[in-house]
Amino acid sequence: MAQFLDDNVLRDMIKSIEQYENNEEIYKQLISDGQQIMKDKIQSGASKHRSKLVRKHMADSIKATRPTKDKNGCWVGRVKFVGTNGKVGNFDVTHWIKAFRIENGTSKQAAEPFVKPAIAASENPIRSSWNKTFESELKKL
Repeated sequence: MAQFLDDNVLRDMIKSIEQYENNEEIYKQLISDGQQIMKDKIQSGASKHRSKLVRKHMADSIKATRPTKDKNGCWVGRVKFVGTNGKVGNFDVTHWIKAFRIENGTSKQAAEPFVKPAIAASENPIRSSWNKTFESELKKL
């Protein structure tokens, strides 16, 4: 068990750690790192999909947004499908709609998930990345 001989040392350590509580640059870095990991996993899943449509268009259309605060003050970053293949009749055939239909299926097509497995596979690498960043920031104290 750790023994702190001087109360000021503990107090100083806590103050040093608390400085990161509202450090927006660290939040942005953590979110960007997580987004990149998730983007890579989704692209990897899309590039291995049986459908040429998914391999070609879905993998190339995945983009990460800039980390921002939402209306509740929480930091968020999104990884999403962007772009379109134009219109079919009156409907715009956007990549996110195609991805949604492939992921969840339609009345005429069975679901072939490639995003949900990628998200699940991203959890541990994202945590690991965040831990490394946190450890490196603590070493700077």
